[in-house]
Amino acid sequence: MAESTHMTLCQAVADAIVALELPSYPDEVAIGADRVLVRWGIDIRPIKLPAVFILPVGTKAVVGGTNGSDDWAYPVSIYLVDRQSLEDPAPMDSVLLWRERIERRFIYQRLGPAMVCQFNSSPVLDDRLVQAYQLLAEPIFFAFIVREARG
Repeated sequence: MAESTHMTLCQAVADAIVALELPSYPDEVAIGADRVLVRWGIDIRPIKLPAVFILPVGTKAVVGGTNGSDDWAYPVSIYLVDRQSLEDPAPMDSVLLWRERIERRFIYQRLGPAMVCQFNSSPVLDDRLVQAYQLLAEPIFFAFIVREARG
């Protein structure tokens, strides 16, 4: 079990994404916990695609507070990864659907003690990865705000 606030948030994000039961292409089976992974980086070699990577990377910052507490923004990056044939648009549609459902789940919604207060939009699809590797890697960037007592 995670002890740090940041890792606890990442695991809560992973659990919430699994609960969304995102359908995978082409079998329409929901993406399970075995393909929603909290990692420091993305390595697709040992993973069955499609997969969702949750990364606790970025700059943590104080974004507000009160006399006795601080509001910390914990960055969490979510990458939706799948193979993409240049001829078949279906995986792209699945990834875009996942993005929409994940955004709706987290934007201004509570996640345990945290609330998503910031959402940084990202390019919708990086076509360079599709052209070079026939791989979709769709990033979504969130900052989860947690009020923590000083001291």
